[in-house]
Amino acid sequence: MESKLCFVGAGFHASTNIYPAAVEAGAYIQAVATRHLEHSQATLLRFGSSGQAYDQAGLDLMRSMKLDMLRPPFVE
Repeated sequence: MESKLCFVGAGFHASTNIYPAAVEAGAYIQAVATRHLEHSQATLLRFGSSGQAYDQAGLDLMRSMKLDMLRPPFVE
């Protein structure tokens, strides 16, 4: 079963290490939330996902999804 992952943030470390590793491991990036919706959309496209992009206000929606993981873990 493919893991569906959602992430908060798409900075340098996430874009060069975390997202590529998740994709390589066979995970599907379900959603990305950043401060700007356009950045979230671009990140999803860059890593081959048709998932949902969110801005800061979209975090509440991400929290309500059935997820295998939400990172960073301190987001409640």
